[in-house]
Amino acid sequence: MTTYQDLCKKYCEYNVTVYERGNKIKHIAQDLMSALETDLELKGKDYQIEFNSERRRDYVNIINLENKEDISPFQLKSIFDEKSNPTIQFGLEIVLEKQIGAYPKTPVHLPISITYQSDREVAIEFT
Repeated sequence: MTTYQDLCKKYCEYNVTVYERGNKIKHIAQDLMSALETDLELKGKDYQIEFNSERRRDYVNIINLENKEDISPFQLKSIFDEKSNPTIQFGLEIVLEKQIGAYPKTPVHLPISITYQSDREVAIEFT
């Protein structure tokens, strides 16, 4: 027979598992952005948001798909399926220029979905 303590212990273990799964795919989103920055030689590079403006922004960002605003991957909402496997949806934004330093800049959004499938497998879908 299951005791109350057993039930509480299982509940805590379940919460840790769900948290770790969600955190894993958020790290993958961050790694994906970092790899893209590195491949495009944009790591650590930013630009002025508007000509003659002091506000600066990175060329590659993770964005919330609903409002197109920058968001930390760890603030992304996880949606869980019936097996407690999380999915996150976000956009990778790359800011393009007609020539280096030219204005206006053109943001390009790549919608992405990452789903946890097992400890060794995730599905990355460009939606």
